[in-house]
Amino acid sequence: VSTQSTGGCTDDAWFIAALEDPAAPLPRICETCLVRRPLRSKHCSVCGKCVVRMDHHCVWIANCVGVNNHGHFLVFVLLCVILHAWFGTLVMRVLFTRGELTLALPSSLRLWLLWLFHAANCAWELTVLMMQLRGAFSNLTTNELINYRRYDQFRDGNPFSRGSIWRNLKDLFVPSLDWSATFRLASRSVHQV
Repeated sequence: VSTQSTGGCTDDAWFIAALEDPAAPLPRICETCLVRRPLRSKHCSVCGKCVVRMDHHCVWIANCVGVNNHGHFLVFVLLCVILHAWFGTLVMRVLFTRGELTLALPSSLRLWLLWLFHAANCAWELTVLMMQLRGAFSNLTTNELINYRRYDQFRDGNPFSRGSIWRNLKDLFVPSLDWSATFRLASRSVHQV
């Protein structure tokens, strides 16, 4: 168990004091990992880990999107949108150049299917990008956007906003809080009874 100093006592002492004091707010404990976790952290059932400032688990990158890679994920989705839009435009240009705008020719059918593939991917990725930008502009995760009304911390507005879109984006790419000092997971030993 970590002995990181927190307000003059170790994590263990703080945890025990918080449990014994009825006026103190209970520490947020992951029911699966049994570790203390900060606000905005979630346990990912796919990865089997608690993720700091968890946005979502992404099957595209086979990983969770959280505090350390959220900005990178936003850039990744933006590049995917640009790539599929560019390829779709390129395919359409080939169709126009060849004069094969009808589905009658077998070669044009393949090109139309290729264009449809890129258009569908671009549309889906654009939807994901818009959702990510909406959250980034207000410094919220996708989870918080979806469950905004369920969380008590949003009763009086968004407590995580830095005041402007630019500061919120900066916090996405360069987090203002040192999460490594706030959220240090010690190695747990398994206690056999």
